[in-house]
Amino acid sequence: METVEGPPRFLARQLEALAPLWLLQVVMLAAFLSWLPDVLRGRCRGPRIALGLPLALLAVLAAVQLIPGSATLLSAFSPELGATRAALGVDDWAPFTVWPYGTRVALLTLLGVLVVQRTMMVTVADDGAGRRLARRVLWFVFAVAALECGIGIASTHLGDDTVLGLAKVSGRGRVTGTFVLAPMLGVWAGMGACAGVGLAMLAWRRDARRSASVCGVLVAVCVAGAVLSLSRLMLAATAGGLIVTLWLAGGSLATEGRTRVGRALRGAAVALPIAVVAVVLLVPSLRERVAFALPYVTGEPGPVEPRIAGWESTWDLFRLSPWIGTGLGSFGRAVHLTQSIDAPQEMWFAHSDPLNLLADGGVLAFGLAMAWLVSCWRHGRIALRSAQPETRLLAAAAIGGAVVVLVGALADFQTQFPVVALPFVALAVLPTALAAPRDPSTDEIWMGRRRVGTTVVAVVLIVAFGFTDSLRERTAHIDAGHPPAPTTGEMALGAARTLLSGLRSSDDPGADLEEAERLLTVAVEEEPFLDDTHLWRALVELSTPDGSRDLALEELGRARLVSRGHAGVNLQIGLLYLDLLGTSEAEHGPAGDTAMDALREAGALVPQAFSRAFAEALQRELTGDDLRRIVPERAHALERYAGHLGQAGDATGQRAALRRALSIEPWNVALVEKVVRTHEGTSDEAEARDLISRFRLE
Repeated sequence: METVEGPPRFLARQLEALAPLWLLQVVMLAAFLSWLPDVLRGRCRGPRIALGLPLALLAVLAAVQLIPGSATLLSAFSPELGATRAALGVDDWAPFTVWPYGTRVALLTLLGVLVVQRTMMVTVADDGAGRRLARRVLWFVFAVAALECGIGIASTHLGDDTVLGLAKVSGRGRVTGTFVLAPMLGVWAGMGACAGVGLAMLAWRRDARRSASVCGVLVAVCVAGAVLSLSRLMLAATAGGLIVTLWLAGGSLATEGRTRVGRALRGAAVALPIAVVAVVLLVPSLRERVAFALPYVTGEPGPVEPRIAGWESTWDLFRLSPWIGTGLGSFGRAVHLTQSIDAPQEMWFAHSDPLNLLADGGVLAFGLAMAWLVSCWRHGRIALRSAQPETRLLAAAAIGGAVVVLVGALADFQTQFPVVALPFVALAVLPTALAAPRDPSTDEIWMGRRRVGTTVVAVVLIVAFGFTDSLRERTAHIDAGHPPAPTTGEMALGAARTLLSGLRSSDDPGADLEEAERLLTVAVEEEPFLDDTHLWRALVELSTPDGSRDLALEELGRARLVSRGHAGVNLQIGLLYLDLLGTSEAEHGPAGDTAMDALREAGALVPQAFSRAFAEALQRELTGDDLRRIVPERAHALERYAGHLGQAGDATGQRAALRRALSIEPWNVALVEKVVRTHEGTSDEAEARDLISRFRLE
């Protein structure tokens, strides 16, 4: 049985503490209305409104998704999602989002993004003070990146994952930082490298050779961190950002008459892809990671790449609700409606931010995000043509750093976390802020620095208030002896499970059982898309004398609707179906669902689950087609099934199952030997030899 689902530790550190919903909505509405003065002054076409409005509308969309709405209205946007909600027993008036907790986290992240963008637009400008602040932003990103990469490299290769008392986030031979995992460190390394190149060029222009040299050394540290993070995509993202920075910086220097240096920088930009290929070939771990994805390019059999299966699952989720999505930040819960059996890991994110945004917010949210990016480029590129060389170099470094995040986000989760989203927004907006014209009257009245400082203080107080309130609730839950849980529904589920596990030693088992049933009802109401809540309600119904078998089957069917990707839940449901229904179809849940379907899905996700399912099926005397239906298209399962057929005297079926297993894992030497041994001297020997020679495995 699986434990209560909850975000992994690194997610738990990212804005888990939430302010009350009404307070978040008020703050987001205030942030949205802060652009109203610009609109009233006829500045709708200015960069401030062009960059602020899309993000503000995204926040409004998230707030609307948290507001209870009519099930009929939701079904008009997404008939399939509406039907699923009805099958799960969700109230007619409930929030549109599948996971309110995740949507509140997304709202807080958007709030931070709006504050950072607003601050950049107010304080950075193409004048002495504004450029000085822009340099400080680049120095901050550069210093943090170099420090994280330095600590990560030293702790991984010199200090047994700890150096000078500082421990990195995770081990396993990959370079990580003190607060970011390997993929995020790769992005930070890329942002830092781009910022460092820009700062080195600025120092070189001022003849500050020592500062330029220091920047060069730290850039090398950042690049080394990106390489040793052993992340294929992050290395490509770092290279992409550096190419953009070097190319734009070379053009800037050529414009001011430094033609030779400009050409050298642009030559380095052209040569950088060749250097990246050489690094991939020379570093064994990177070479293996690239080879891991080659079967999907060549079409040959190979190890399953879960990320691609996850993208397919995300696209299927987007198709469920293409216009408004399932709710910003709801992916971690909603994906269990469509998760593929080829993606066995818990998918809190889609490993592709564009796809993640499509699934969460539909075409509407994706369009707003694209409008923001287009506005950033359209207004920011003006800074590249500034008469001030320093402005051009600052813009080149910032654009390169933003490109790193954009490339990394194509196939990973980056902008989902404030630790990446906030510096990304600062870098993306910086060129626009440098190019935006000053309006002293408007700046003083509506966007003065004091107003920005007041806003920042207010935001800090709001988050602190939410943190204190949420921390108190979670601490009381843990102090009561329950497992940690981030949401109200999961806390109720955890408390109910604790009560149920202690019924035998309880002084008043009747009262504890009644309280557990009440808590499970709360859990189902709060988390209708969490499969464990429905499974445990079914278990209680089946284990109590006055329980209802029909209600238990209904809850098991509901759990099956939202259990895609969970081996433990599906294994338990499959075994219960075998006891309650045999091989008959379940009335509730997916159409035509049977015990064999649930057991096959569990076995496809985890080999140990298949071993348990197959043993239980044999104990219940399943035979023939019913037994074959629980066997997933996995080599380990087919090999076990072949062994059973051999013991049953079905040599032909045994050989067919082994050949199928070999076609899935042709690199399995032990399997090749077993196929050769079982086929020798039989009528199927020629077919087996042809299969082996096709993959050149003899």
